[in-house]
Parts: sequence; C-alpha cells; structure tokens
Amino acid sequence: QALTDLHFQWDVLLDDQIHLDGLERFKVVVLPGAVCLSDEAIAALAAYLDGGGRLVISGEAGTRYGTGRFLWHRDREDALAARISADTETDSPSEPPHHAACFLCPNAPGKTYYEDVAGGERLEGRPRIREAIERSLADATPQVETDAPVSVGVFAFREREGGVAVDLVNYDVDPPTDRLTPAEPVRLIVFPPAGKHFSTSKATLISPDLRSAVERNAAEKPLTPWRYRREPLDGQLRDDGALEVTVPAFTVFSTVSAPVR
Repeated sequence: QALTDLHFQWDVLLDDQIHLDGLERFKVVVLPGAVCLSDEAIAALAAYLDGGGRLVISGEAGTRYGTGRFLWHRDREDALAARISADTETDSPSEPPHHAACFLCPNAPGKTYYEDVAGGERLEGRPRIREAIERSLADATPQVETDAPVSVGVFAFREREGGVAVDLVNYDVDPPTDRLTPAEPVRLIVFPPAGKHFSTSKATLISPDLRSAVERNAAEKPLTPWRYRREPLDGQLRDDGALEVTVPAFTVFSTVSAPVR
C-alpha cells in the first residue's frame, strides 16, 4: 500500500520465484510481513543484498520456514535478520544504524498497513514504512510520473500486444457509507520500456460505462456484464521519449493504453 500511495511501480513474487537470477532486475525488494520464507529464498535475498540490492523489511519477515518444513518457527540465528548479517534500523537510539541497503528492522511496526480499514485508522509505523520506501528508491528511474494524490493508485504494466497500459484506481472511499468521491483529472508521464518507443502521441482511454451498472442494478440482473467506453486520448511525446497525457476526472477507475514499437 505504501508503494501504491507513493506511485512507485511494483511486481509480486511468490516464495518459489525468489532466486538470485529473478531478483537482480529489481532495484528494491520489499518484504511486507513475509513471515514464511524458504531456505532457498533467504539465501537468494542475502546474495541479492551482498550484490548491491536493497531490502525493505516490515513485520517479522523470515522468522518461519517455508512449506517444506511446515512453516515451523526458525531459531533466532537461522532467521532472515541473522542470515543477511546486517545491522538494521531499530527504535532504540542506542542501537547501531541500519545497513546502507536494508531498511526497517524485522520487529518494526508493520504487521499490516491499516490497523482498522473500516475506521480508516493507520498504524503508527505507516510513516516510517513510507519513509523507508522513499529512501530506498530515491535514485530509481521512474516508469511513471504523476500528480495523482495518494488516494489514487497508479499501476503500469505491459499489454499482451506489447503496448503499455496504466491503471488508475480511486481509493477515496468513505467506509461507513461506501461512497466514492470522484478523482480529479490526473496528469501522467509514462516512460516506454527499455529499447522501445511510443509509436504515436495518441492513447486510448478505457473506463467503465457507469450507466450500464445503474441499469443493471435497477433491473436486478447482477450477471449482466459491464460495458466499457474506449475513447481516444490526445497526448504529447516529450523529447525524452515519454508520453504525457491528462486523464479526465473519474469515479471508480480508468485505464490508459498506449502502443509501442
């Protein structure tokens, strides 16, 4: 959620996908309360850190074995913190400073990002987690730049046809009433994948047709599929190869799709 709030792009890896060859392409690896890690995953993370990678750890990451050992508790010397041989940041000023590439200590707050989703209350550790994310990615090359507020999630991904798509999701919801406050227009600057170029300054805006949802609810036909609007969206190709577009105001979500060559 911190990555979403800060509009950094991310991928999800499962335990059996954590190996050195798969980690080397990432600037930072975030372990959000990843309590159960296999021996192979911990060894790969230690090698990744030694090779110049960065870790952001929250919760009691790596304190239990993987499924191969039935998720048993690890002894202290066999847990991730001991295996990476790094001094991590702690709440005590008497403790040594954190390792240059390892942020947050395994016992730091962060068991979950939201303490009470319904009440909207945040954990005390939330600012610390966001600060660690920002520090770990301070020199990262962005894939997307945006002026979207933290209430709008921004997710870039490659389409099957080879293009680039950016999903924008509105999280500005009032839980007691389940009402969404529409998002204001959002400015996006999208960078093409390495070795690729945007083939045109025009993109496609894809958004749900909310009128069909109203009609569906009124007719009490919950299985009726939603329709989607597809509209051209004029953008600007910048000198650095990025595509700049402005996404109109939306309520639930919108997607911007741009072809590359």
